Amino acid sequence: MRETIAYHGAVDPGSIVQEYPPPPMHVMQLSRISEDEAAARTLGRLRRVLDRAAQLPFYSERWAAVGFEPADLRELDQLSALPTFTVHDLRESIDANPPFGLHQSRVGGPHRVLFSGGTTGSPRPVLHSARDREIGEIIQARHLWAAGIGADDVVMNSFGYGPHNAASTMHEALYRWIGALVLPVSTGNVTSSRLQVTMAHQFRATAWIGMSDYLVHLANVARDLGLDPATDFALQTLVVGGDAALASAAWCGVPAYNLYGTYELQTPGGECWARGGVHFSDDAHIVQVRHEETGEPQPDGARGQLIFTSLYNEAFPIVRFNTLDRSALLPVEQCPCGQSSRKIAGFLGRSDTMVKLRGINIYPEDVGRIATEHPGANGEYLCVASRTPGGDDLTLHVELADAVPADEEVIVRWLRERLGVRITVEIERPGALASQTGLGVRTKPVRFRDDRT
Repeated sequence: MRETIAYHGAVDPGSIVQEYPPPPMHVMQLSRISEDEAAARTLGRLRRVLDRAAQLPFYSERWAAVGFEPADLRELDQLSALPTFTVHDLRESIDANPPFGLHQSRVGGPHRVLFSGGTTGSPRPVLHSARDREIGEIIQARHLWAAGIGADDVVMNSFGYGPHNAASTMHEALYRWIGALVLPVSTGNVTSSRLQVTMAHQFRATAWIGMSDYLVHLANVARDLGLDPATDFALQTLVVGGDAALASAAWCGVPAYNLYGTYELQTPGGECWARGGVHFSDDAHIVQVRHEETGEPQPDGARGQLIFTSLYNEAFPIVRFNTLDRSALLPVEQCPCGQSSRKIAGFLGRSDTMVKLRGINIYPEDVGRIATEHPGANGEYLCVASRTPGGDDLTLHVELADAVPADEEVIVRWLRERLGVRITVEIERPGALASQTGLGVRTKPVRFRDDRT
C-alpha cells in the first residue's frame, strides 16, 4: 500500500491562528503588544527562518562567503549585513539544479507547487508547505478585509486561475478566512469578458478583484453590452494589482484599493479603506528599502529597492529577497483603519526596467502613468526600449480613446511636455495593442518590452 499524508494532519490551524490571527481579530491582537514584545517576536521568528535557510546550499554558500552563521544574529539590525538575492539568482539556481533549485525543498507533509508567469523566462516553481499556504492566505485575507470585503460579499475573481498563485490564494483567502462567496471566473481566455460582465450583473457582484488593466477593459465591455457601470451593477469595492485610480474611474467611482505581491511572497501588502500607503503585516514580513546603487538602507520616505524577509516560509525560506521593485517606507503611525502595521508607499516602478535617456533615468511605469492621464487616450499603452548607436531609446505606443481620428500631434506634444524628455511617441487605434499586451488574455498585461538585447 502506498503511504498517504492528509493535509489536515500536517498542519495545526489552531496554533496558526494563534500565531497569525486572521481578520478582524488581528487588529486588536496585534495592537495590544508593545514595541519590545513585537521586536522579540520578530527576532524569534527570524532566527527560526535563518536556521531553516542555512540547511539549503543556496543560502549556506552565500552566507559562508561573508562569514555569517545564524547563531551570529543577536539583533534585528544585523539582518541588513546579509547578502540579497533576486529572481535572476533564483533562475540560475533552478537552471543549475532543476527542477526546484537549491533555495527550496520539501519539509515533510503535502506541498503545493505554483509558478511565476514566465513573462521574462521559463516559469519559476515555488514550493509551499501546508503551513506556508495557510499563513499566506491569512495575510492575504487581512488585506482584502481591510479594503472592505466581508462575509456577505459576492466577489468576482478575475485573477488568472492556473499554475501561478494569484487567483488560487485570493480564492482561498476569501472563502476560508473571510467567508465571501467567490465567482472563479479567471481571465478572459477562461471566461470571456462578455460573460464575466454578464455574470457580475446577474449575480449582483459586490466586489471585483483582478489586474486594473483588465477591470478597465471589463468596464468598456459593459458599455458595449449596453450596461451602465454606474447604475447597472451592485459593485461596492474593487481590489486590484496595478493602477487602482484607473480602475475606479472606469467603474464610475467605485472605490478601488491596491494590492502588492510577488510570485515568491504571495501578497504581503494591501491598501486599506483609509489609504495613505500599503500595509504589510510586520508579524509576517520584515521590509527594508535600500539604495539602488550603493545598497545602503534608506531612511523613511526615500525611494529605493524593496527587500523582503519572510518570517514564516518553510519550503522556500525567504531571506533578503530584492524584489527590484521601487518603493519607500512610510513613517510609523496608527492608521485610522485600526491596523498598527507599517506601510510602504506602494509600487513605484521597477529598478531593472530603467532606461537611461541622455543622462536621465526613465522608468516605463512612470511613462505609462502619464500616458493614461490624457483624455484623448483610452489607458492602453506599451513602452518599448531599444538600443541605438547613440544609446538607449524608448518608444511609447498609446491608444486613442475613440476610433474617430483625434489631433494626434496635440497628444504627442502634450506627452512629451509632461515627460520632460524626448522620446518617440506612436499613436495607435483603439484595440491595436491587445495582441502585444495580451489584454483580456494574460493575468497581467505586458506594458514594457525590452528589445535592447
